[in-house]
Amino acid sequence: SASCENNIYLIFSFSYPGDTPDLFASSFNATLTIQLSTSLELNLSIQNTDVSPVEFSWAFHTYFAVNHCE
Repeated sequence: SASCENNIYLIFSFSYPGDTPDLFASSFNATLTIQLSTSLELNLSIQNTDVSPVEFSWAFHTYFAVNHCE
């Protein structure tokens, strides 16, 4: 983590070498940066380290309880 001008940054990195094709089809590096200040900012960066194109998608789920849904 790092701090800059009352902001807190949490940085998580993951590198997948592509050695288990059953897990992921291609090799890649992923970095999730979370900025905490008066607001919350998320940034996901994916770097394809494979020779072929690859598609990625992700979703953020807050896991807040919902009392009533219409």
